[in-house]
Amino acid sequence: MGLPGTSVLAAAATYAGIQVRGTLRELRARLLPWENAAALEQEAALDTASMTLVPRLLDDVGRASVADETLELAGRILDRFAEAQPVSGMLLADLRDDELLGCDEAARLILGLQDRATRDRAAEWMEGDEAARALRLWRTLARRCVGPYGEHAAAPLTLAGWVAWSTGDELEAREALAMALGADPDYLFARLLHQACNEGLDPESIRTCLRAEREGRGRAVVDHAMIRAHVAEAVGRETVVPQPDPEPTPTAGSSRRRRRSRSAAAADTASGRTRAGRDTSTPTSLGRKPAGTTRPAGAAEAGLRLERATGPARSGSARTGGTRARTSRKAAMPCRDTGQEGVQPGHGTEGEE
Repeated sequence: MGLPGTSVLAAAATYAGIQVRGTLRELRARLLPWENAAALEQEAALDTASMTLVPRLLDDVGRASVADETLELAGRILDRFAEAQPVSGMLLADLRDDELLGCDEAARLILGLQDRATRDRAAEWMEGDEAARALRLWRTLARRCVGPYGEHAAAPLTLAGWVAWSTGDELEAREALAMALGADPDYLFARLLHQACNEGLDPESIRTCLRAEREGRGRAVVDHAMIRAHVAEAVGRETVVPQPDPEPTPTAGSSRRRRRSRSAAAADTASGRTRAGRDTSTPTSLGRKPAGTTRPAGAAEAGLRLERATGPARSGSARTGGTRARTSRKAAMPCRDTGQEGVQPGHGTEGEE
C-alpha cells in the first residue's frame, strides 16, 4: 500500500502516461451536484430555461429545433474545452471546466438532453480526443443538476458512464451509471449500459451502431441537399401542366367486355369458350335510337357479332331474347361518360351489373 502523497510509483506512472486515480469518494465527488453558493444561481438559470424550453420540447417541431440548438451549443463548448490550458489534478481540472461553462449554457444543455433522441446523438462523441472532451462536459453538467433538478442528472451521468466505458475506464463507467440509476431508477439507457458493463460485454457493438446512425444521418443530409438543388433548378424552368390522356374511342369488343353481365361472364367461364375471333373494329352505326323502334341503331349487327363469338344465346324473355341479347344490346350502346348517348331509361336493364 502506497503512502499518501507523491510516490516514486505515482511519478513513474505519470511519466509513462498512466492515469493515477484517487479514491472512490473523489471519483464520486466529480459527479455529485453542487452544494455551494453557486448552486442557487444555477437553479435560477434552470428555472428560467424550463419556462422557455419545456413547452417547445412538448411540440414535435419545437423538439427538433431544440435538439439542433442543444447539439450546436454542446459542440461549441467542446471546442472551448479543447482550447483550454491543461492543468494537473482532478480538482483543478473540474474547477477549470466549471469556469468555462456558464449557468445559462449549462441549463440549456441539461434540459435539451432530456430528449432521448438528442441524448443518443450526443452519445456519438465517444472516441479519441472528442470522447475526452465530451466526458469533461458530461461531468460538468452532472454537477449542475442542483436542487429539485437532481433527477435531470440521469442523462449526463449516463453519457459520462457510456463514454468512460467506451474509452476503457470501466470503474468510472460503473460508478456513473450507478449514480444515474440513483437519480432515475427507470432510466432504461443507464440500466442497459450498467448491465452490459457489469457482464463484461464489448462496447464495440454499441459504437458500431452509433457510427452507423451518424453516417446514415450524414447521407440523409446530402440527399436532402441534392433534392433541394433539383427543386430549385426545376422552379427556374417553365412550368408544364400535365394534361390527362384522352379517352380511348370505345370499340365494339371493348364495349362488350365492359358491359357484359355477370351471368354471361360466368357462362363463358364455365363453358371455356374463346373470344379470340371477336371483332374489335370501331362501329360505324353508333347513332341515336331511331324513332318508333325499341332497339338502337347498330344493335342487331353487334348482337350478331357477339352470337358468332360466344355461341347462340339462351332463350329467355320474349321481349329481349335472353340475357345475352340484353347484354349485347346494352354493349352496343355508347357509354355516357365518353360524351355520347347512353341507355334510354326504361329499355332493357334487366340482368345488368
